[in-house]
Amino acid sequence: MENKKTLNDKQKAIYHFEWTLRKYRPVFIAYCILMFMVFPLVELCLLMLSAKRNSGYRLFFYKERLSTYGEGIFLHAATTPIVAFIFSTVFSLLCFSYLHNKRLTDLYGSLPLNRKTLFLSRYFSAATMSIVPILVNGIIGALLTFDTNTMPNLLMTTIKISVATLGNVSFIAFISVCCGLTIDTIVSTILLNAMYPLFYTITIVFPSFVLPGFSYYNLHANLFTLFCPAGAPYTGIFSSIDGEDFFDKSFFFIAWWCVISLITVVLATILCKKRKAEAAQSGFAFPVVEIIIKFFTCFTGGLAFGYFVVFVFEEILSFGLGLRSKYFFLVSGFAAGIMIINFLTHLIFHKGIENFRFSLKECGVVFIFGISFIVIVCTGFFGYDAYVPNADDVQSVSFSEEYEHFYLNGRDILPVEYSDRDSINAIINVHKQIAHNATSTKYLGFYNFTDFDPSLYDCDTDYFYYPFTIKYHLKNGKNVKRIYTTNYGDVDSSAFIDALLERDLNALKTIPKDKITTIHVIKSGVPILCYYATTPEFDDYSNNTEELKDLIDEVIKDCNDTSKLIYEPSKKVYELNINYEDSKYNSYYVSIPISFSYSNTMKKIEYLKTLNTTNDIDD
Repeated sequence: MENKKTLNDKQKAIYHFEWTLRKYRPVFIAYCILMFMVFPLVELCLLMLSAKRNSGYRLFFYKERLSTYGEGIFLHAATTPIVAFIFSTVFSLLCFSYLHNKRLTDLYGSLPLNRKTLFLSRYFSAATMSIVPILVNGIIGALLTFDTNTMPNLLMTTIKISVATLGNVSFIAFISVCCGLTIDTIVSTILLNAMYPLFYTITIVFPSFVLPGFSYYNLHANLFTLFCPAGAPYTGIFSSIDGEDFFDKSFFFIAWWCVISLITVVLATILCKKRKAEAAQSGFAFPVVEIIIKFFTCFTGGLAFGYFVVFVFEEILSFGLGLRSKYFFLVSGFAAGIMIINFLTHLIFHKGIENFRFSLKECGVVFIFGISFIVIVCTGFFGYDAYVPNADDVQSVSFSEEYEHFYLNGRDILPVEYSDRDSINAIINVHKQIAHNATSTKYLGFYNFTDFDPSLYDCDTDYFYYPFTIKYHLKNGKNVKRIYTTNYGDVDSSAFIDALLERDLNALKTIPKDKITTIHVIKSGVPILCYYATTPEFDDYSNNTEELKDLIDEVIKDCNDTSKLIYEPSKKVYELNINYEDSKYNSYYVSIPISFSYSNTMKKIEYLKTLNTTNDIDD
């Protein structure tokens, strides 16, 4: 009997969606099995191993084995994204392959489906097959942790992997609409995921080597994979483990990939309606993808090749290169690199050199952009290198060593912040000296870009030798941040040393004693009193006495009249070293030269020495 029922667009889309799921069911089943094997199955194996332990130790052993790093999320975060990216790419290529086959294009064009309905039903099919196994296995894995602290982190990790996978499907959907061949879609996807991180790296690392006060530490790690769904889960997850609260850092990542997925799908839907059927199997239907990829690739490869040329000639010429010659070779190598890479990508995408002359316009755009970038950075980025806020505009200023962090209740307690005028003026004066010394190294208004000094900042004491950050909070609500990692000449560093001493005293007062991992009292380079939270594997002189922790109270008592530690290295009798560790595996080390000014501390040390019967101390 003839079926006279007429389906509307929504019903047609649902029917085609279900049909697509049935068609690729074998691949979907393989994906589900592999996804289960890389995470929940491992948890079940650990659970069975834990069952062999005694009843009081089983659950503890299981949690300890599972939570080896990052509160139990490491296993899920390390393996699931790989499988998800591979299969989401496969599903996307299968679902959008009809765009690259003339026979299939004609077949689907004869169906009572408009292009928009066909494309969106295929898109949601690929997205569903890619994301559902991630969510299901993530929830199972979270439940198998049996830990209310780990579960939220695992669920958040699952959400991040899911939205990044959705981004991958959306990117491939957009690329598929723009390309005429499946191979071009594959090549474009690979180049985009590979070239954007390199593009970002070179545009950040290059200024970090050249521009005083600028560092890639200023920028969020998630920016590294803004257009790279293959690596996005790793920066989105692991950049949140260390540092600020895990959930606070997740909002930007999730919001970005949801928004970019929506934008790319909307654009792809618009373009698929304008796409000509003749575009299948005939190169690019829309050249926008080719242009974007060529831009990233040519700029990155060109600048890298320019750097390579400079270093080659510096090695060949024993007398080295002057600054003018360096810039000449940099620009020449940059131009040559652009031409070479543009030629190679043209060969890949167009299967020959036909119409290569039209690509010369693209080379010109990249060259102009690159030269502008080099000039702006190497001349100081419009005064970025010399700018120091006016003291009257500063509400407060914080100072910290760049590589040191210690988190209590989600807050880094190490940066020292000042709001009094004297401290603000002192730090601003030192900052002005640094900025002046840095800008004085210019030649004809340009910084040298290869002879940078990689040595850490130094001064006349051994107390202050790490890269440091100065952050101003201005009265208008804005922040100004500078990170210095190189030596720009002699400056009066007493203001910074005072800040470090105040920071150490504040740490001693603030950090709970249960965060202590080691305490050493040293005399003449030899440890005479020691405490270890866990017994070291090799230790011939450990007293392991809890009373050593009381030395912290005595140090604080001796420093009651000052806002910082008493720093007298030339009068040192003992050296007190204390190491802390927070829940995010950040360690903080305090080293205090104990002189006779620490009267209470000296008495406590002498008392503890009398209790020490395991060492023969020669005073």
